[in-house]
Parts: sequence; C-alpha cells; structure tokens
Amino acid sequence: MPRTAEEFLSPPSVPEDCYVSSSVYTDPDLYAEEEEKLLRRTWKFVCHVSEVPNIGDDRTHDWTGVALVTVWGPDKKVRTFLNSCSHRGSRVVRYPAGNMKHMTCFFHLWEYDLYGNCMYQTRDEGYEAHDPTNEQAGLREVRTDTFCGLVFMNFDGNAVPLREYIGETAMAFESIFGENHFGIFHLNRTHMKGNWKAWFLTNCDSYHEWGHQVNRSTNLTSPDYHDRPWRLNHAQGHGYTARKLDNEPFVVQYKNYKG
Repeated sequence: MPRTAEEFLSPPSVPEDCYVSSSVYTDPDLYAEEEEKLLRRTWKFVCHVSEVPNIGDDRTHDWTGVALVTVWGPDKKVRTFLNSCSHRGSRVVRYPAGNMKHMTCFFHLWEYDLYGNCMYQTRDEGYEAHDPTNEQAGLREVRTDTFCGLVFMNFDGNAVPLREYIGETAMAFESIFGENHFGIFHLNRTHMKGNWKAWFLTNCDSYHEWGHQVNRSTNLTSPDYHDRPWRLNHAQGHGYTARKLDNEPFVVQYKNYKG
C-alpha cells in the first residue's frame, strides 16, 4: 500500500546495518576522510601506455585535487610527478597531452628533465645563502607502475605493490589486455557534479544490464551474455552484484553500433 511522506522519510524498520544513510554521498567531512584514508592510499589508473608511446610524451591529470603529470622517460620507463614547480608551486605542464624534451615552468623558467631532476634555476646566484641544489629542487615523484599496458599511480609509498593489489582480478586484465595490442584513438573528459561512490557503484552494479534498451537496439551478439555467472558482494558494507570472474575471456560485440 502507498506510504505517507512521513513514513517515506523515516528510517526503514530494518536493522541499522541493512541500509545506508544518503549522507554518505553528501557529507563533506566524510569525503575528506575518504580522500585521506582511501583514495590517496590505493592504486589509481592513469592512462594506457599507448597514450605516451614516445620519449617525452606526457599526460596531465588530477587526483583528489592534486595536479599530476605522467611522462615517458628516455629509459623507457613511465613516471608520474606532482605537476608543481619546486620554486613557487605553479603548474609546470599546462596542457592535457603533448611531447617535450624537458619541462619548463612558465612563471620563472625553472627547468626539469624527463626524470624530474631540476636542470636550471633562473638567477641561482640569488639563492646562494640557502644553497638549494638541483638535486633538492627536483619535481616530487609519485609511485608509478604498469600492468598489462595500464599505468597506475599511488600517493602512498607504503602501499602493497600493484600486482599484489590487483590480486586475483589479474586474469580479467590479462584476458582483455594481455595478448592484444591496444591504442587510444580519442580521449574525452567529462566533468559532472556528484559523489564518486554514485559513479563507482553504478559501474559495478551490472544487475541493470538486462533492462537497458541500448543492449537490444545495438543487437548485442554474445551467446552467453545473459548466462554469465554473478555473485552478490558485500565488500562496501552493502550488497551489489558483479560478474563472477573465471578463466575464460568474455567478448561482447555490438554489430549494429554506429559509433
């Protein structure tokens, strides 16, 4: 039977651990705690190596309000740095992506190589009293690693290695990225107002796939698409459905997709 507005707005008559307050999506103090204890302590996907294929290729990005730049170095190693000049904190690389021989801050022309080392301090004689050496004035490097061509970074130097963090889900990465050659042909960024959990949990919750009209209109062709095994997870404190991983790769084709 229909409920009154008062009944609808009241907590449900179930145990407290069976529902989540909507404040988890709006409380700024909780979000600040999530940034400190969760988001800045886990491995964050940055880009695919095909986005920085050549020496000097770079991509800028932000995470939890921190400006970052990821660079492919001369030693064929990808690194991530705080995109902040050691002098006055200005952003050093100020475009989304490109290629460079070195990084130069526009503010006072301090210069850094692709390893993050400070190579030049403008009018360095003015700093003689403090003697900041180039070694001390380099860009601050952030822990970076790759797996199956995917680049990840982590602010936490004490976090477990990336491969250990990925754990058993490695087979899902390997089945898709392991033996295939991928490349990024287009990048589009969209900014939306909302809490990160609303986006994250919606992407995890594949329960809604059966009802989406887009799956029918694009003539999704995968014999076992609706026969995939699923399981209910409680890792986030409440249930959500997710595909149960196995050793078999899963490929979906949209033969009528016009994109």
